[in-house]
This record gives sequence, structure tokens and C-alpha cells, in this order.
Amino acid sequence: MYRLLSRKRQLFINNSITELGRSDSRYGFHNIKRIMHQPQKQGLVVLPDKPWESPVIELLSSCVLFDEETKKFRMWYGCFERIWYQPCNMEVESCYILYAESGDGVNWTKPNLGLYQHEGSKENNICLKAPGCGAMWHGIVYDPDDDNPARRYKMLAHGTVEADHGELVFFSPDGINWKPYQHNPVLYTRVDSGDSHSLMGCRDPKSGRFVASMRPVDWYLSYPDIPYYRYDRGDPQHDKLQATYSHRRVGISFSDDFTCWSPITEVLQADLDDPPGTQMQGMNLCPYQDLYLGFIMMHYADGTNDTIDQQLAVSDDLIHWQRVGNRKPFLPVGDEGPWDSSMVFAISSIPIRVGDELYLYYNAHRSTHYTAHENRLGTVGLAKLRLDGFVSLHSEDGFVLTKPFTFDGDTLSVNADASKGALAVEILDERQQPYRGYQSRPFTGDSVSHKITWENGKDIADLKEKAVRLKFILKNTDLYSFQIK
Repeated sequence: MYRLLSRKRQLFINNSITELGRSDSRYGFHNIKRIMHQPQKQGLVVLPDKPWESPVIELLSSCVLFDEETKKFRMWYGCFERIWYQPCNMEVESCYILYAESGDGVNWTKPNLGLYQHEGSKENNICLKAPGCGAMWHGIVYDPDDDNPARRYKMLAHGTVEADHGELVFFSPDGINWKPYQHNPVLYTRVDSGDSHSLMGCRDPKSGRFVASMRPVDWYLSYPDIPYYRYDRGDPQHDKLQATYSHRRVGISFSDDFTCWSPITEVLQADLDDPPGTQMQGMNLCPYQDLYLGFIMMHYADGTNDTIDQQLAVSDDLIHWQRVGNRKPFLPVGDEGPWDSSMVFAISSIPIRVGDELYLYYNAHRSTHYTAHENRLGTVGLAKLRLDGFVSLHSEDGFVLTKPFTFDGDTLSVNADASKGALAVEILDERQQPYRGYQSRPFTGDSVSHKITWENGKDIADLKEKAVRLKFILKNTDLYSFQIK
């Protein structure tokens, strides 16, 4: 039996809280459909407009955080340059990290940090340059509980140490001044094995571990001619010929201390229900209330398409994932011509709450995946979503029943849009028999946190520690979540 914590809102993205089958000759669902809602794009917010920036901005992992002390949005993005790397006696593509900040999440500034030279001047916002391939596909975690103040900010990225390539760790006291971990790399992988990997932007609230989504290291066996270093690009025609293989897949790795990471375990890949040639470039992931959300980078590599958009996935345990919305794009590419017309490459891992909305920052491109970086334009866009607005239960006239649970709160609130209909709630016992007096007054508005009141003025505190079910009765209503607090 579930025990609901008062600080958690219960969502309907999957069936963790809802009753599906028959019980005492009653259905858990009646005349209900689950609807995935796409975020609303707000436009471009950061673009490469400085002489030290490459045409491509990279924002592929947990790269946008909100600082509760300064009340500022903070962004770490990557740009690329080609350099000669002597230990390998070859030219490599190297990524350096730049910093931006914002007071409102929309208007961004690029402060002069004075740390690294570009064409003889340190007047730029570059906060990290590393040897060889630099710091590719980086992700940032702010860890205020670390006893060492110099390690409060943590970065995981792909890069190079001498002739070795793999996962690199960097630490910083402030998110600006970064130092490499002395025992890098912490995982040995080909550069292509970790392409577009993602770091969860906080510790896992359930286990306290750090989590990263990475590509399993054996994926490249289907590509025997791809070099070790990221210089030559794949061949779309080769992808078309090998479309029956799922080259790019999603794996998970865990760490207790951010320096020792577990072997990568595969958790998700494209299957026969996807279009031919579909691959999963990677998946950004985050905890959200009692669930985990995944933003999957769906690469349509059939030799003719070569675009990338975002699908939504959900999990209860980080290992077993379910795709949401019948595999329709959660965040699709834009119309022909704009800056996001070919690839919505990634959504920064953690949605940031601003009022009653969620801000989602995404990396967008006007050119396809196999286009050389110097011919691309990569930017950062902003999309907004209603709080908890990923999925709603909708009905013109139906109901949904929860599984039995216990609670310790005294107020029930709902996130629902009943402005064109009505929502009512009944509280039942474990056997689905009504608790006398717990029929709600109807709600006919639109709110992310509407307090449910009861016909006889009762207080649900009287039902603390008892097994209860909630029956939500919907008439032309969308129900997003509920909370007992």
C-alpha cells in the first residue's frame, strides 16, 4: 500500500497511483483518456553572437540551474573548435565551456570572466578549457551538502587525458573556476559511446546517488570504421543500409561519490514500433515529484531524414522506462527555415518552476545531425509548460480511481482545468465503500492548486493513517495532479 508524502504531488503520467483493473465489480478507469501536452515554445534566448563562440552552442545535459541564493538562472553551454592534439598526432574537435546568467530566465548576459584567452584576449565568458577534446556533453550538479566547499559544483563530461579518452570529472566552488579531478578519466569509453550523454542535475532524492545516462560502450561495434576521436562523421547512407540495427541506445550509470561510476547498464532502445532507422541519441533525465522523467533524443537516421526531436518517458526506478504519448514528439522540430527546423537536440535535464509554469531550455539546430559543425547553427530556446502539465487525464463524463494509500496531511488540492465542466472527488475505503460525508463540492475553475472542500465541511485529517482511495469524477475536465498536504 502506498504512503503519500505531503510534499509530493501525485501525477498521472503512468499508472503508479491509479487503479486499472476490476475490483468489487468496479473499474478503476471509466471513459478516461490520457493526454500528453507539448510545451509552448517561447523563442530563442541564447545564440552564438560573440567572436569567441563557434556557430554551434551545445546544451545537452543538466546545463541550466536556478540559484536560490542569488535568485539567478545559471547556464553552462559549450562551443567547439578544431585543435591539433599532439599526444594523438591528429586534429580533434574540442569543446570549451562558457557561462551565462539571467534574472528572469529570458534575457541572458554573458559576463566577462577573464579566465581563458581567445585570440590573445581574456575578455570573454569562457569558464573552462581542457586539453584534447575538452569537455564535451557536460552536465552540472550543484551539491550544497558536500563537506568540501571546493566541490560544491560538479561537472561530468567527455574528454581526453593524454591518449586516453573517457568520462572526466571537474570540481568548482562557484561554478566559474573549475579544476579537473586528479584521477581522470573515471570511465574509459570511446568518444562516440558517450555522445549526448546526460547527468541528472541533482542527487537522486530516493537513493542519494548521482545518476548519468550514457550510451552502452559496445554500441560502436556496428560502426567498425568510425575513428576513436570525434573528427570524421558518420555516413547517413551507411545508417540507411544498417537500419535494422539500433546503434545508439540509452544506458544508466550510478555513483555514490561522483568519482567512481558503475558499469553502464542498458535500459532503453528503439524497437520495431519505431520507424526504420530510428535510434536513441541519448536521454536527459530528472526526478520529478515521485517519478523520473526522461527526455529522449530520437534520431531518425534512415539515410533521408537525419532529424532529431524529443519524446517523453517515465520511470519509477530509473531502470524500467515507459514512453509517453504514443511516441509522439513531446517537443517537435519547428517549421521549415527557423533556427529549430531540423533538430531539437536536447532538453536541459531539470525543468525550473517559475510561478505556475515550468521553464524548459532546449538545444535547437537549423541543420541536421550529420552536418559539419562549421555549417550548423546551434542555439538555445525556451519552452514553457503548465506546472505538472506533462500529462492530464481527460474525460467528458467519466471517473478515475486511485490505488489505496495512507497519508498524514489534512488538505487535498488538485491541479485541474475544469473551466468548461466540473470536477468532484469522493473518498472511499480500501474496499471502495464511501466514507460518509466525504463528497466534495464541485470545482469549475482552472487552477494548479485548488483546495477541495467537502459538502458537510469535514476535514480529511480525520482519515489520517486510514486506507483510502480517491475517486475523481470528471466532466469535460483535465486533471493533472493532486496533493495531500
